[in-house]
Amino acid sequence: MPTRPVLFRIARLAHTPRNACFVRANFHSYEHPPSANSFGDVENAILSAAYQHVPEHGFSHRALSLGARDAGYLDISPSALSDGVFSLIRFHLVRQRLDLANKSRQLFDTSEDNISGQGVGFKIAALAWARLAANKDIIHKWQEV
Repeated sequence: MPTRPVLFRIARLAHTPRNACFVRANFHSYEHPPSANSFGDVENAILSAAYQHVPEHGFSHRALSLGARDAGYLDISPSALSDGVFSLIRFHLVRQRLDLANKSRQLFDTSEDNISGQGVGFKIAALAWARLAANKDIIHKWQEV
């Protein structure tokens, strides 16, 4: 077992810029964004249909019931969703994240035929505006959640 002074020297060496690449930062978060396929087929069908009702009914049980009916399921079917109404909110966030990833790929594509003359700042601003604009149909319903 190394002595205390040896441990201090090792720790001090590890944090010098020369050896900074050898330092490994351990980070763990319980907040992982859901993957694109985090919803099952039935969930996806109900949530996709319910999402169309969000501008009118908000993120509510009513929107979920109407979505289930539109998808060809019984009105009671949304009760099978593990998180209830929050599943619809999560569906919105996942959908927007995937749309933003596609937009990012388009903006930052460096292939020969798609080199944009715009700078990185412009591209980041375009992504931020795209994300904000994606809420325009449902923003008036956020406070109801």
